[in-house]
Amino acid sequence: MSKESKTPFVMLGLLVDGSKSGYDLKKIIEKSIGYFWQESYGQIYPVLKKLHQNNYVTKKTLKQNNKPDKNMYSITASGKTHLELWLSSPMQVSPERNELLLRTFFGPNTDIQITVQMLENHLKESIKMKSIFLEIKSIVKSNCVIDSGSIENSTFSMITLEYGIMNLDMQIKWAKSSIKTLEEYATKKRSRK
Repeated sequence: MSKESKTPFVMLGLLVDGSKSGYDLKKIIEKSIGYFWQESYGQIYPVLKKLHQNNYVTKKTLKQNNKPDKNMYSITASGKTHLELWLSSPMQVSPERNELLLRTFFGPNTDIQITVQMLENHLKESIKMKSIFLEIKSIVKSNCVIDSGSIENSTFSMITLEYGIMNLDMQIKWAKSSIKTLEEYATKKRSRK
């Protein structure tokens, strides 16, 4: 079964709040869903063109002084329906591609300290990322208090953030446990020699 690209739905979902250019969409992705979903300009612009051809978005070209023209895209009623159909359809579950787990799985083919160092680096990065997520959570909470109109959006942002925070908690716990296990294994292996 072929996997359906999710990029059109990312574009439609981001256009629900108003018109945006391809550049605007990329910047929004980087600051919001970019922590768990990536899209490149090479994906964004062809998809916007196709969405326009399918009448899911409209395109308005803005003339700019001393700059190239800027295309602004807006979601249509048909685009909203297409997005809603996708959101209500069964989700395709596909295996996660995780290089950390792949390298750990093949760890017996290298020195244990290399795997331990990789896990220590992952632990540091996970702690750092958790700190960033907690900071974002604080900002989302304060924005919700300031602008009560954003309560609905912030509720969904918060549960997405909570997933990330809980996932990082699990990764931190796993990395610490794995490091301890490998260090104990290395000690036992040295004592057998």
